[in-house]
Amino acid sequence: MPTISVTINKCDILAEVSKMSDYVGSKALDRDDSARDRILATDNALKDLNRFWQDAIMKVNERFKLMITSSVDTDGQYILTLEVSKSFDIGKSPEVKAGITSYLINDIIGQWFAIVNKAEAAEYAALSADLLAGVERTLYSRKKPSVPTD
Repeated sequence: MPTISVTINKCDILAEVSKMSDYVGSKALDRDDSARDRILATDNALKDLNRFWQDAIMKVNERFKLMITSSVDTDGQYILTLEVSKSFDIGKSPEVKAGITSYLINDIIGQWFAIVNKAEAAEYAALSADLLAGVERTLYSRKKPSVPTD
């Protein structure tokens, strides 16, 4: 069985979480003067988000446990190796990586917002669930059969 490997940098994910929380907090300033300061995931807060990172990784591992041949979460990277069907289109590997990356960002934001911005937390939780389901659909998709050339 063929395998695909996905490597995701934790710093990249947390930087996106910080940018998104800054954007959402800035947009909420018209309703609440302290929104940006409350919602922004600062560098100090990002250190505390390690638990959210681990929770998100655990959900990915649980969802794809039947396909996983290796899952390594080091301090700086998450490396996931999945065994896929022989008829899986290996060209879709970048879609799998992009989907898992988006899932991790949105899941961590959802967990963070459950603490600091409850009004939008459910939206990000739902989005992250949809993203993970999309990755699963991609992994179970098959390439079109080709006509044998012999």
